Amino acid sequence: MNTKTANCNTSRNLTFQDMVDEFFNFAQTVDKTARTQVYDSRLKANISEVDDKYVISLAIPGVSKSEINLEVKDQSLTIAVPKQENNEEVNFKWREFDYSTAKRTFKLSNAIDTSSIKAEMANGILTITLTKKPAFVPKTITIK
Repeated sequence: MNTKTANCNTSRNLTFQDMVDEFFNFAQTVDKTARTQVYDSRLKANISEVDDKYVISLAIPGVSKSEINLEVKDQSLTIAVPKQENNEEVNFKWREFDYSTAKRTFKLSNAIDTSSIKAEMANGILTITLTKKPAFVPKTITIK
């Protein structure tokens, strides 16, 4: 592997663009798989509880709702997104994101009514609503 070292005592005046170009030229010498190893293929999720339901929001940018597979089996919810093929030959200088296969499974408690799960997709965010079974919804008792 080729490496370059920075000479901090240089007398030439480097512009910001020069520094970026040198950085990316250095990045070209690194194996492409090493540059993309930091990519986490897990789907990122936020989970919130609102009264009688849980809401799972997942960031899935660049994917249409028809490409997403949602499956409930044995009290587990699985979200799967297939790899998007890019037919263009692109000479990346740096790559921090790609659309590779992603899959995430959530174990659901017995308090979830799996027959009433709803999902919506808007602006790259998949929102899944999990309704609690009536027996598990807390009720307020007023004191007389």
